[in-house]
Amino acid sequence: MNDPQAPYCLVYLSQATHDFEAEELADLLAVSRRNNASTGITGLLMYESRLFMQALEGPRAAVEALFQKISRDPRHAEVQIICEDHIQNRYFGPWRMAFQRAASGDLSAGDGFSSLLENYRRGTLSAIDGRLVFAMLVLFKERLPIDDLEDTSFV
Repeated sequence: MNDPQAPYCLVYLSQATHDFEAEELADLLAVSRRNNASTGITGLLMYESRLFMQALEGPRAAVEALFQKISRDPRHAEVQIICEDHIQNRYFGPWRMAFQRAASGDLSAGDGFSSLLENYRRGTLSAIDGRLVFAMLVLFKERLPIDDLEDTSFV
């Protein structure tokens, strides 16, 4: 899809440069939500074992500017875009930035994710890997309670 007026989605993986405690994640989310509200960005952030997976949606220029800021942030290392494109509709529409802290083992269980992590570490992510991560983010979104759709944090 190449409609320049359509929302743009970018999904990336990055390695945190240190372990994030609940309070630090809450602070990060508060700032993100405030900034995202002013730029029209929505999305979902997942964190487990020093790995960030994030989907950003919104106007292309705003999404790309935010991604550039994230990629220069010293809290992130090995930042890799795994998929990006215009989309018909937002997948994470009501959330300026939803957050899911995966329960220990949620992301590491299963051969699909283990293979994805290995490809990420080797720098050989493929389009199939990108679709897998996007599907995982959508799956986690679907698991969130309906009452918690407005920027709920699960820290």
